[in-house]
Amino acid sequence: MLFGFGDGGGGPTKEMLENAERLRYGIPGIPRIEQEFEREFFDRTYEKVAGLPDMPKWNGELYFEYHRGTLTSIAKNKRYNRKNEILYMQLETLASMLREQGGAYPSEVIERGWEILLLNQFHDIIPGSCIEAVYRQSDQEYEEIQKRGEETLRAIAEKGAKTVDTQDHAIVVYHTQGYVRNDVIFVEGLEQVPVEKVTEEDGRELAFQRTSDGKIVFYAEGIPKLGCKVFYYTAGDEKKHSCQWDGHFENRFYSVTFNECMEIVSLIEKQTGKQLIKDGKKANEIITYEDRPMNWDNWDIDIFYKKKPYYADKVSDVRVLEDGQVRKTLEIIKQFADSTVIQKIHLYYDVPRIDFETHVDWREHNVLLRVNFPVEVNTTKAAYEIQFGNIERETTNNHSWDTAKFEACGHKWADLSEENNGISLLNDCKYGYGIKDGNLSLTLIKAGIYPNENADIGEHDFTYSIYPHAGRWQEAETIEMAYNLNVPPVVVLQGRNKGGKAGKEFIKCEAENCFIEVIKQAEDKNGRIIRMYENRNRYTKTEISLPETVSRMYECNLLEDNEREIPISGCLAEIILKPYEIKTYRII
Repeated sequence: MLFGFGDGGGGPTKEMLENAERLRYGIPGIPRIEQEFEREFFDRTYEKVAGLPDMPKWNGELYFEYHRGTLTSIAKNKRYNRKNEILYMQLETLASMLREQGGAYPSEVIERGWEILLLNQFHDIIPGSCIEAVYRQSDQEYEEIQKRGEETLRAIAEKGAKTVDTQDHAIVVYHTQGYVRNDVIFVEGLEQVPVEKVTEEDGRELAFQRTSDGKIVFYAEGIPKLGCKVFYYTAGDEKKHSCQWDGHFENRFYSVTFNECMEIVSLIEKQTGKQLIKDGKKANEIITYEDRPMNWDNWDIDIFYKKKPYYADKVSDVRVLEDGQVRKTLEIIKQFADSTVIQKIHLYYDVPRIDFETHVDWREHNVLLRVNFPVEVNTTKAAYEIQFGNIERETTNNHSWDTAKFEACGHKWADLSEENNGISLLNDCKYGYGIKDGNLSLTLIKAGIYPNENADIGEHDFTYSIYPHAGRWQEAETIEMAYNLNVPPVVVLQGRNKGGKAGKEFIKCEAENCFIEVIKQAEDKNGRIIRMYENRNRYTKTEISLPETVSRMYECNLLEDNEREIPISGCLAEIILKPYEIKTYRII
């Protein structure tokens, strides 16, 4: 008998302890009670049953068929959580990378940031099931640590850029992830400077343009793993581009056609020639649904919500905001009762994804906002990102426990793949996916009324993306594409400077499936910690390249206790990761 007060983790009361003490001696008709720690009970039980023949075992997740609404409720809070988690991992990693150049590690800022983040991951705050006053406080706390984290990250990057060899008008780009990055780079600080061209260090010109909010954006390739790369801009006459739109766009990756509501009616992946949109269906279909669960407004979404869909009352004309060398950006406004959805759709020439940057002014109660992508992909399983890995779930309704997964948790991406093609749905702050019968969908806003009658009322900003690809998600690098959407590079403008070697990588793992998530200072301040994981279900023997200053490397447990020393030979260390294994290493 597990006992305690309430469902919030409260321990036993004095009365409970007194009852247990008396029941220890036995009462006729009632079993004797003996108090012990649950670990002792479970260890004893395991020893009794583990070796029994035909003992049933369950392999996989234990899906909780309840409280699906907590994946979406209080969307602003979840955005703060995602953005700050990434910010503080970037801060830890960049500070660790630049300590080689004598940079200071901002321990106080990092500890304060993680204390607030972890406190607000309490089991009612982050699910969105607290009262309104809690979110007024958490908003202030998130904004405080976000401001301080961003200021500290920029200060570290600017100090680090001074150690890099540069000429005048340099753009130093720091990449804090463990893969080579090919992506669009946004540069702030040149809003009042006419730019004639952007180049690589060797003088090769790159495609660039100015965004509708004044930034410079260019497409860059080969930004090294956990390293930096330098680009240059030249001031001068800036080209103007004509803005045109006929409903169709294509690049070397895909061909896409929209209707007048900016819903996708055709999406062809060019390498395979596959039409990914179901015949007669529309993708990027933004719909509202009446959401009145039988119990627990902000906790639950019930399966019958789909019975009452409502479409936009008004849809504006499409406006072309940008039409340059890097991307075409279109804007459309949709009205849902008293709520407004403004969407900027970014179509890139050199990036194989479509971004839907969305701003919502939400005024409805008990109404779900969802986006649907009905796709033609022959598979019964969808893959979802989870913490330090990914998981597959059935998309069928063959069994009750599969039917129950009409709303399931995922982090930065989910994917439907055939053997040679597929499509990924990415996002920058959402967690509730609904993937059934080929419909790839995401819950954007929930807006229940209990225990917070103003839940989700107000302004929302988020981006989701689709990524059509050849091959399965593993070969298509869906994980890297999702990180590109979520983790921006750190960009610094730098003048002429005599420093170190630009483009130098701090640490590099040779295996692309062994993903370095973060590098941080050890909690005992003795060296740095590398935390990584295998993400494609592969047994992998590989090497890590280490800085010349590293003399020792240890494999640790998650508490950072050294378990064994790993030999280093010429700055290389050989490591082994089992499928989906999480590894922690200390370098000194």
